[in-house]
Amino acid sequence: MPGLGGPTSMRTGRGAGDQRLQPPGALIHKFHNTVSMIRTIEMLLGIPPMNQLDASAVPMDIFQESPDLAPYRPSCPRLPRAT
Repeated sequence: MPGLGGPTSMRTGRGAGDQRLQPPGALIHKFHNTVSMIRTIEMLLGIPPMNQLDASAVPMDIFQESPDLAPYRPSCPRLPRAT
């Protein structure tokens, strides 16, 4: 995909040579805001940043190396029934 080989990797938020991936379902303890999301979308689409704020934003590190093709199985909360 365009944009994955740049100075910062979308997969880790670190240098492109650092390939440590987050395991599926991992809780990420990094701050992300709307500008981080916009920067990530720009990188996915292969378009340049729209302004300096986008250019300096850290992309979100929410992607994994390969897709998880397992079917989604929701877990419903178990609540006590009202009597």
